[in-house]
Formats: sequence, structure tokens, C-alpha cells
Amino acid sequence: GIELGRSFVSPKYWGRRSLDYLWYGIGAYLKRYPEIRYLFGPVSLSNTYPEFAKSVIVSFYQQYFKDEDGLAKARVPFVANEELMSQVDNTFTRQDIDADFIAMREQLAHMNVTVPTLYKQYADVCEHGGVRFIDFNIDADFGHCIDGLVMVDMTKLKPAKRKRYLGE
Repeated sequence: GIELGRSFVSPKYWGRRSLDYLWYGIGAYLKRYPEIRYLFGPVSLSNTYPEFAKSVIVSFYQQYFKDEDGLAKARVPFVANEELMSQVDNTFTRQDIDADFIAMREQLAHMNVTVPTLYKQYADVCEHGGVRFIDFNIDADFGHCIDGLVMVDMTKLKPAKRKRYLGE
């Protein structure tokens, strides 16, 4: 596997397609090194988000994209307090990813925040089981944001994404 560090997009490329450009770059690298199976790295959640918003997002991704293998553990794990977790539990069915995603989006809209783009992008790039959010760490060196450690299994890339970014 290869680690994907934090990405930076030059201002002249900001806009709707900037993440697309990053994926094309990743695809070009992977075409050159097809033996690479896994991509992994941090996906940040800003500390400016309300505590409930952070709790809802982390809970959703832990529920539907959890790491069953215990590949890594956060040094400083994000832990929501019990009162917030009670509210979070009332938000989700915990049985229907689509219904729970809608419920999460609605809760976040009430707080004037959204699901971070990279969280959505990673969750959508692979077939079921191809993306795992391994754990969530408080990153004191990056503004006390929450970093989700994400791992992508490139063998489970959705066919349309494989064609678009790898040309296969």
C-alpha cells in the first residue's frame, strides 16, 4: 500500500473538479505501479464543527465503514460524551446506510455544516467493504481536528471509478 498524506490544491485549481484532478493523479501513479493494492491516510474533520456534528459523523463512519480487523488504534481517540451519544443513537437506524446518511445530512444542516467532501468521496469510491475508516484520532498538531484513518482497497474500486481514473 501507499500512504496518501494531506493534499493541497493550488488556488488556481479550486472548484468542483479539484478532487477529480487529485484522483486522476492517483490513477496515473497506480497505473505505473499496479501492484499497489491499498491506499491509506488521514481524512480531517475540522475542530470548528460543533461537538454533536463531530459525534454524528464519526459514529456514522464507524458504523458503516468500520475496521473489523483492528489494523490500528488512535493514540488520542475521539470519544463523544454519553449525552451526545444518546442523541446520536436517536439519529440513526444503524441498519440502513442510505437512510442514516440522509438523517446525518439533515442533522448537520441544522448546524450549518456538511459532511466533509473527502469523507463522502472515499465512501463512494469502492464497492461495499472496499473502504474502511480504521480509527479516529484527535490531531493536536493540526488544529485539534479529528483525523479519520481511511484505507481503500483498490481491488474493490467501483467499475465506473476504475474506468475513469485508471482507464481500465
